[in-house]
Amino acid sequence: MATTSEMFDQLRDLLTDPTDTQVSFATKKLYLNRGIQRLWPKVYRVASTTINLVAATYDYSLATSVMDGYILSVEVSTVTAGTEFRRFDNYDIVTGDEDLAGVFRLGLHPGDGFIVRIKYAAPLANIAAVDYAAAQAETWVGPDRAIGLPVLYAMGLIAGRKLDDRQDATIYSTTQALNGVTDQDLMAASQMWFAQFELELEAVSRPMPPARD
Repeated sequence: MATTSEMFDQLRDLLTDPTDTQVSFATKKLYLNRGIQRLWPKVYRVASTTINLVAATYDYSLATSVMDGYILSVEVSTVTAGTEFRRFDNYDIVTGDEDLAGVFRLGLHPGDGFIVRIKYAAPLANIAAVDYAAAQAETWVGPDRAIGLPVLYAMGLIAGRKLDDRQDATIYSTTQALNGVTDQDLMAASQMWFAQFELELEAVSRPMPPARD
């Protein structure tokens, strides 16, 4: 089981920054979370939610987390205890978004006490750890094959900023016999990391399963 600290380990290694002195932990976390957000919808996790049906009630609120994803299947229990499920298609969804709850509307009410189970594709969870020790205990919520992708995106953002005051002529370039680097150098490095991110994202992305409901 992977932890989010693996992303910080890789980022520290690429930056030669084991103690987070050039780029702070908080900034690394910010940029890694930007990379995690960019994985959606090509890389996703499967989540589920349930609705307990009540007699004569046809409208039920759908959480914003469901509305921010893509619904994969809707099932209804064949018994009130919810131990057996079958596909259900007599419903409508009034769309919300990531900030607005939606409405799950029944077309045919199966009965009081039954349970509807909705599975949906959801964005990967952001990193919540406040420091490296916490990241070592925080589980990576996403496919293991994609854990390195946010690092590449973060490197693209970091390479485009002033890293270690390189533009302030504090480091001598032995290849150009000049102090510092040019703006073009920074942009080229940033574009290289973003291109690698897009290349690997395309390789690990998976299409959504076909809808049957």
